[in-house]
Parts: sequence; C-alpha cells; structure tokens
Amino acid sequence: STKFVSSILVIDDTKLLITTLKNIYLIEWDKKSSTFISQHLKTKDEKLRFYKSKSIDSKNILISTNKGFVKLNLSLKGDFLIEVDIQRRIIDFSIDKTNKVWFLADESLFTFNTNNNTSKNIITDIKNPSSILIDHNNYLWVGTSGNGLYVSKKVDTEIDNVTFIHVTSHESET
Repeated sequence: STKFVSSILVIDDTKLLITTLKNIYLIEWDKKSSTFISQHLKTKDEKLRFYKSKSIDSKNILISTNKGFVKLNLSLKGDFLIEVDIQRRIIDFSIDKTNKVWFLADESLFTFNTNNNTSKNIITDIKNPSSILIDHNNYLWVGTSGNGLYVSKKVDTEIDNVTFIHVTSHESET
C-alpha cells in the first residue's frame, strides 16, 4: 500500500526515494514533461517491510527493514538492490563520518559494515533504546523509551564498547 509512507529521502535536486511498508519508489522530476516519473524498485523477498532510509554517500542508500537492510546503489542499472538479512528488525540507524552504520535492534546497539555486510553487537547498559543519531562532531546519541537521553564520547571506528553519559532521565522531564 502507498497510503503509509515510512520515509522520504532527498537524493538530489530532481530525485526522491520514497518507502512505504511494502514498496520502494524512486521518484524523478522530468523537466521536459514537467511531471514526476515513478519507478517501483522490487526486492526478491515479498515479506520485507521497509522503514527508514538514509544516504551512505552520493550513490548508495541504506533502507532498514524487518530483517536487516536493503542497500541501493544508484550508479548500477538493473539489479541495484542488495538485501542484507541480519535476522533483526532495525528500530533506527545512523551513519558516522567513516560510513559505519550504527543501529538499534533487539534492545541493543550494533554496528554494520557496509563493505562486507557484517554486524557487531556493542555492549551498553542503556535500557529501551528507541532512536539513534551521529551528530556532525561524531558523537553518538541514543534516545530511549522512558530512560532519557544518552550521549557517547566521540565514536571510534575500532571499539567494542561505547561509554555513554546519561544526559536526561524520565524523572527530570516536565
């Protein structure tokens, strides 16, 4: 169904990527005809559900799913969707300056290497993580459901554990 849009990503001045729960669309503005042209991008697994999309770089996009990720390479023609099944529903994800993907799934924090499609669990004591962001200074922020907001020291590319500072708590919210 196209009634529930799960994400909208601006690719460039003329292209958008739209995900609904069951479909991925590449929408392009055609200057000659002054209309939008919609291309339905299909995956091999019809049971995939699509959530958020973010740019890795100018040609590669990552889309979170109920089973992992779908990588979209805009420079390829034809079969440019690669399904990465990591057996986890991605709650949220963010991409750092080195293009390492940090994601939340199964109440845990993970990293995902887009070059070899491997994931790694990062040990934290954060309860009920619900959102994640890497800011422009490479600090990792994790929002929770009922446990406030946490921020890490600058994200290092070779770490197994991340140290977080508790910024806010549920009790301090008004």
